[in-house]
Amino acid sequence: MVNLSVPDGLLRALEDIEKPVYPKNILRVLIWASKNPEEARSFAERLQRLNHLGRKEFERCIWCGNSLAQAVENAERTHEKTHRQRSLLSKFLAAVRKGRYECEMPNGVRCFAIRRNGFWFTFTPGGAEITLVVKGRCGLLAPFLEHLSEGRVASRLASEIIYNGQAYHPNSDKGEILLRAIIENMPPEVAAVVGETVAS
Repeated sequence: MVNLSVPDGLLRALEDIEKPVYPKNILRVLIWASKNPEEARSFAERLQRLNHLGRKEFERCIWCGNSLAQAVENAERTHEKTHRQRSLLSKFLAAVRKGRYECEMPNGVRCFAIRRNGFWFTFTPGGAEITLVVKGRCGLLAPFLEHLSEGRVASRLASEIIYNGQAYHPNSDKGEILLRAIIENMPPEVAAVVGETVAS
């Protein structure tokens, strides 16, 4: 019979897994942890610092048969991402409650947002004003805001794009030109010409 000695914190993390996991996946982790007690103790300490979504990612990784090291690394990445998104979201909501949110994308495009039948994000590439309307739950805003901080626009979360009083679908030709204008920080008319040149 094999004698396994596994840190309590790691055992608790494995016991908290709600999904049915193949016994061989759990056994693989237990055997590895017993052979590498110091590393296992370190992983156990790291697991205790995870938020709910980080723990869920750890659970998913173990369920998939990932190594303990890979499961902990993925869980920590998820933890950090959700922490960053929640921070952005709380700052955004606090600013909108006071009137409006303002930021500058890494490419220099200024953006401000207000709450008005959803959230209206107005961008000013090349002096133009392009508004993306994001509707739905506040939870959708977190990834949208994270994309903005990285210089990207999550157009799939926008229900429409408004330019010069006209509304366009984000996936329409005009919608794609307007998104390119935001991302490239150029007037929409220039973005249209650039798009035609690239397409030909």
